[in-house]
Order: sequence, then structure tokens, then C-alpha cells
Amino acid sequence: MAKVLLKQENMCNYLRKLVWKYCILANDLVHCKVDNTKEEVVVCALYILVGILALLAGVALGFFIARKYMMSYFKKNPPINEQMLKMMMMQMGMKPSQKKINQMMKAMNSQIK
Repeated sequence: MAKVLLKQENMCNYLRKLVWKYCILANDLVHCKVDNTKEEVVVCALYILVGILALLAGVALGFFIARKYMMSYFKKNPPINEQMLKMMMMQMGMKPSQKKINQMMKAMNSQIK
């Protein structure tokens, strides 16, 4: 138990030093000064955190917009039609009946919705 706590404490210290280092670096680039107070570093850390959160929100929003666009595109322009199904069934050695084709098209359309 003591080893686990020691490892967690070491990890926390390492992360604190890492964040401190990058905040000082970012603050130096923005303000061009070397002596930073803890408040300036905390503000810098918040800027970095907000930037990362904004990036993640943009990725998630972009994913859902792209997904909605693709779903509507496939609804308007299905990747396969009845003629293609008929040809595929004939190539597989099956005799395509209109009933089978309708069942397959219905199943594919239900997956798109």
C-alpha cells in the first residue's frame, strides 16, 4: 500500500513539474518575461486546459456533423440498387426472385435509418 501511495505521489509531482514547466514556457512566449508568479502559471494552465477542451469539443461536433451528412447522403444515393442485387444473386448462382430482392432492399434500407 505504501508503494502505491509513493508511486501516486511521484506521479503527481512529475505531472505538477511538467505542467509548471510548460506553463512557464507558454507564459514566456506570451509575456516575454522569466519571473512568473503561481497565479500567472495557473492562468496559463487554464488556457491550455480550455484549448484542449475546445479541441475535443470540435472533434466530437465534427464527427456528429459528418455522420449526419453521410447518413443523409446514403439515404438519397444508396450504394446499391435492385439491379446490382439481381446481378450479385445471379453471380452467386441463385435465381433472383422479386420477393428476395425486395426483402434484401428492405433490410438494407432499415440499416441506413
